Amino acid sequence: MNEPRSPLNSTYGLLAFGSSRCWDVAINETLNNENEWIGEIEGPNFYTSFQLDDLGVLSKAKAFLAQRPIENQSQTVRFAQPSLVLGKFGQSAVSLFRDDEYEDRCFFVVEEGQSCIRITLLKNDIRMLEEAFSQLQSDLE
Repeated sequence: MNEPRSPLNSTYGLLAFGSSRCWDVAINETLNNENEWIGEIEGPNFYTSFQLDDLGVLSKAKAFLAQRPIENQSQTVRFAQPSLVLGKFGQSAVSLFRDDEYEDRCFFVVEEGQSCIRITLLKNDIRMLEEAFSQLQSDLE
């Protein structure tokens, strides 16, 4: 019986890696096709792999995690960039969202239609992921 073919059954090689304490981020590039990358994020409480839209999203992810809130008079926290799409998990979008209640919290979200998985990232997680994405950028230079 043949196994169904999926992106993870393709031949991939490690393109870039970043790590900070309990978080690891790896980017794998297919050896079969150009412009196909798989991102892997592993933390203390979850692991995921997903297809990246493009490599440019890596520097955007670092900037997204590093951004500070905009000063405003309302009770809500506002960011210049409240969300960032990283890629796809099957047909579902994989994104980062900044919280509008607490400035030191954001969410890793996989969603399609009315279905959603949301993982909360707190201040220390955000800083560690920012550092890991910074290392990814160094690997790609």
